[in-house]
Amino acid sequence: MPPGNQRSLLRILVICSISAAGFGSSSAFAAEIYSYMGPDYSECSGTYVANCTSYHLTGSFITTLSLGQLEDLTSYSMPVSDIAGFSFLDGSGFGLSQADAVVSSLAITTNASGNITWWLIQFTGTSGSFVSTYSCRVGTCPGGFVGGADGSGTSVVNSGSTNFEPFGQTWTGPQSIGTPTPEPTGSFLAGIGLTILVGLTVVRGQFQQVWRHCS
Repeated sequence: MPPGNQRSLLRILVICSISAAGFGSSSAFAAEIYSYMGPDYSECSGTYVANCTSYHLTGSFITTLSLGQLEDLTSYSMPVSDIAGFSFLDGSGFGLSQADAVVSSLAITTNASGNITWWLIQFTGTSGSFVSTYSCRVGTCPGGFVGGADGSGTSVVNSGSTNFEPFGQTWTGPQSIGTPTPEPTGSFLAGIGLTILVGLTVVRGQFQQVWRHCS
């Protein structure tokens, strides 16, 4: 193989290798997470009675909505398709997540930074288990009640709850999460195949050149 052609093929090989590496990267999974810390329970029934005031609701939910989409929402009822996951515990050993519960309601109001200022969130599990937390604004609560409440349990007769006036920043977030995960794509595999093909062509040309000299 003439030196000029060999250099050209080697140049193509380098270009193909770079292209294959570039095609291998994929877009990152990005999401926003909100975390909640509620006040201690004050009313309990069933197994919750003994340690009632040591229980309180904590948890988080993840949404695929971007930060920009989460800003300045008003009583926004989030579609299930935009909820990537959730998990809430009350300290008693009971909790609910997307693995064993469904979203009955997830409605929020946010400020210009995407922080939650009002919410109505309810998850329902099997056999009557539930997690509920809300904070009512003037004109949004039944009977004119203004305030908030948390509750959870395996049933209404085995549960804990508390009422509270909204205070401080009960919710934290939104906080961006997600890590880029490179994945092979069709273009990436095609690039690898082309790289191998060109490489074999170069090797074959060199072999034929040596064979002619030795014959």
